[in-house]
Amino acid sequence: MTNLNKAVFFALAMMVIGTTLSQVLKPVTVEAGTFYRVYIIKGQVLQFTPLFWTIAIVGGCIVITLAYVSWRKYRAEKKLKKRDKTFD
Repeated sequence: MTNLNKAVFFALAMMVIGTTLSQVLKPVTVEAGTFYRVYIIKGQVLQFTPLFWTIAIVGGCIVITLAYVSWRKYRAEKKLKKRDKTFD
């Protein structure tokens, strides 16, 4: 069995097991609603609405991506300088 066949078999087995367990076990009901966490900072009330969470998540992803790309660029430039010094 190749690695791809093993991966497909494993994924299908997990789906079958998950589906079976979800039917056998007691069903869980989840209700959607808005959740506001209220913070009081120096007498002012601050509410984290879903908009703030969205801004924080998207902004965090952008910051992490930019940090990763600049780190990769730094490593590539460092490697290029090291390679240039060996040719001189």
